[in-house]
Amino acid sequence: MDELVGALYTLAANWVETLTQFLNIRANYDIASVEIGSDQLDRAVVIFEAMNKGGTPLATFDLITAKAAKGDLAESLADKLTKLVTDEKVELNELWGTNKGPNPTPWSVDPAGGIALDNDELSVRFKNAFLNVMSLQFSLTKGIDALTTDAIKQKAILALAPDAVLQYWETAGKAVLRAWAFLQFRCGVRRESDLRNQLLVLPLAICLSSDDAFKDRERLDRLEYWYWCSVLTGTYTARQNENAVNDAKSLLRWFDGKEGDPFALRAAKVLGDPKYSDEATLLRADEEAGVSTDIDRYLLQYCLSRCPRDLLSSEDNTESVPFLTEWGTEDLEDHHLIPLAEARTVNESTRDLRKATEGLGLLLNSPLNRSYISRSVNRRIGPLPIKQYIKNVSEIAKADHAIFIPDNESDDFKEHVGQALKNRFAQIKNLAINELGTLRNY
Repeated sequence: MDELVGALYTLAANWVETLTQFLNIRANYDIASVEIGSDQLDRAVVIFEAMNKGGTPLATFDLITAKAAKGDLAESLADKLTKLVTDEKVELNELWGTNKGPNPTPWSVDPAGGIALDNDELSVRFKNAFLNVMSLQFSLTKGIDALTTDAIKQKAILALAPDAVLQYWETAGKAVLRAWAFLQFRCGVRRESDLRNQLLVLPLAICLSSDDAFKDRERLDRLEYWYWCSVLTGTYTARQNENAVNDAKSLLRWFDGKEGDPFALRAAKVLGDPKYSDEATLLRADEEAGVSTDIDRYLLQYCLSRCPRDLLSSEDNTESVPFLTEWGTEDLEDHHLIPLAEARTVNESTRDLRKATEGLGLLLNSPLNRSYISRSVNRRIGPLPIKQYIKNVSEIAKADHAIFIPDNESDDFKEHVGQALKNRFAQIKNLAINELGTLRNY
C-alpha cells in the first residue's frame, strides 16, 4: 500500500510540474489587442458589442471598427458600411458596354444577399476585400511602387491610424461595390461565392477607385481584357496575393500610358494554357487530364457574359427568346447540353454520372458540355436527348451558346460527344480571342 501511495504522490507531482510548464509557455504568447484610454469609452463599446454578438473571436474588421469609433457612439464603421452597401446606387454609364437585355440602371446591391450582404449583415468576403482595398489605397498615396503584398497583411491593416480609416473607408467601400458591379455586368459573375479567386476583386477596386476611371470606356475595356486574360489562363491558381498586387500596379501604369500592354503573354495562352484551359485538358484527352473548378466556373461565366439568348422561347410568347443575364430576375441553372441521361445504363443514375471519374461520364461533365440557361427552360428540356430538343433551338441561340452538333452521328456515342465538344471549344476560343482584340483595341 505504501508503494501505491508513493507512486500516486509522484504522479501528482509530475502532473503539477507538467501543467505549470504548459501554463508558463502559454503565458508568453503575444495576444493582439487594441489599447484604449479611459476617455475612449466609445471605442470600448464597439469592441464589446462585437465580442458579445455571436461569441466569436474579434476579427481584423472588428479591430478596425474599434479604431474608427473615434468620438462617434451613434454609428459604428460596420453600420456606416452597411448603410453604404444598401443605399449606394451605381450609375452604369460606360460600364454597360455591349450588354444586351434590360438595362437596370442604376445598379445596387440586392437586399436578398449574394453580394456584400449575408442575412442583412456585411459578408465576410466583402469585409476582407474592403480592408485590403483600404490598406492599398493608403499605400497608393506614396506612389504606385508603394503597393506591395505587405499592405494586405493583417499587420499593415491593423497599423492604419484612426484618421486613415476615417479618411479612406468610404472610398474603399465604394471601390469594392464598383468592382462587383463590373464583375456582374462585364464578367458573368452572379454572386460572391461564384468568384473562385476572391483576390481578383483587388485590382478591379483599386483601378475603379476614381470617378474618372469608372466613367472611362477604354479603361473599363482594358480591365475586362485583363480579367479574361487572367481567369481563362491558370495565372491565379498560384501566388494570388503577389499576382493581385502586381496586376493592380501594371494596370495603373497602363492606364497612365507609362507602359504598353502588360498582359500580352497571358493573352496568348487564353484557352490554351496546358493542364488548365487547353483543349486536351477540357476534353480529358488523356488519363491524367483534369479540369479545375476554376476554369469550369469561369468558362460558364464567360459564355454568360455575352448575354446569350435562352435555349428555348418563352412558353407564353413563342416569338420571344429572352436574353440571359447575370443580373436578371430569372434563376439560372447549369445545364448539360448533351444530357447525362443519354449515357445512362440500366445500372447507372445521372447522380452517379455527375461524379464520374472516367469514361463517357467524365467527358459529359466537361465545362464544354455545360451552359447557363433559365430554370424554366431547364425543366422543359429535362432528360430529352439533344437531337430531340435541338430542333426547337433557334440558330441565333445556337450561335450564342456556341453549339455545333455534327450532322453525321457516329456509331460511337463517345466519339460523337467528343467531336461536338471540340467544335464548341473552337467556337468559344475564337469568340474569346476576337473579343480580347476588341477590348484591347488592336
